[in-house]
Amino acid sequence: MEAVITEIKSKINPPQDNSQLNQLQTQLKNRETEISELKKGNQSQLDLEKLIVQKQVENQELTTAKSSLESQLNEKQKELLTQVLNKSTEVKEKTIKEEIIKVIETSLTSQGINSELFKKEINQLSSLTDIEKLQGKYTSQRVSNLESNYKSATYLNIGLGVLSIGSLLILAYLLIKGFKKDIIRVNK
Repeated sequence: MEAVITEIKSKINPPQDNSQLNQLQTQLKNRETEISELKKGNQSQLDLEKLIVQKQVENQELTTAKSSLESQLNEKQKELLTQVLNKSTEVKEKTIKEEIIKVIETSLTSQGINSELFKKEINQLSSLTDIEKLQGKYTSQRVSNLESNYKSATYLNIGLGVLSIGSLLILAYLLIKGFKKDIIRVNK
């Protein structure tokens, strides 16, 4: 650009008249203005390039931040989904547990077992396995009671049978003895 200015100045010949000099000076000033504007434009272009690089860096940082936030969001969504599924499982298990407890209570009540004791103990249990064990405990207690009652009833039946047979033997003995006396009286 300076070469252009130098060339323009060298082409300028001493003016023959003042108007031509004024005209050339005006042209020179215009060219210098254009050159300075071009220089300013060049500076503006450099500033724009710097600004573009800066904005690209900022864009990269924003993209990285966006990716990070999206991954965090995905992780949170997975955690929430897991929590919802766990809650769903807990609610389902609780519902199943309540239904099992009702069935067990009905079963125990029909077997003649006091379900109030069962209710007190079951409130302390958390897993279905523990509930089943508790039911097994109460059922085995009931079975033990029934076995004990059966044995008692069997012994009582045996005792009553022996008593009945003994009574029949005594009655038969008395009848036979009484019948012999009647026969002896009749014969006399």
